[in-house]
Amino acid sequence: MDIDGLVLIKQDNLHQNVYEYIQTKGINVSNEEDIFNVYMSMIQDGYCFVIDRDIVLSCMIDILYVLSPTNDNKELVKKMLIGEYEDDKNSEDANDSDDSD
Repeated sequence: MDIDGLVLIKQDNLHQNVYEYIQTKGINVSNEEDIFNVYMSMIQDGYCFVIDRDIVLSCMIDILYVLSPTNDNKELVKKMLIGEYEDDKNSEDANDSDDSD
C-alpha cells in the first residue's frame, strides 16, 4: 500500500516486506545492530510500521536468524519466545541508572 510515497507495513505483510527490503537493497545482516539499521533505513525510506513494536521486534529477530543462523542470533529468538528479551533490556537499563548514582 502506497500513500503519498509512504509504504504502510501491517502485520500481514511485515515479514515479506522486511525480507524483500533487505534482499532488494543487498544489505548484509549478521547481528542485532545490523537488523536495527535495517529498521532505521526502512523508516528513512518512507516505510511506516502501523503495528505493535513488539511484533516488529520479533519479526526483525526472526529474519536476523533466517539470514544469519548463529548461536547468538538463536539465543535472541529463544529469548523472544520465552519473553526474556524485554527483561534483559530492562535489567540493563536499571543497571545503567544505578551506575549513574
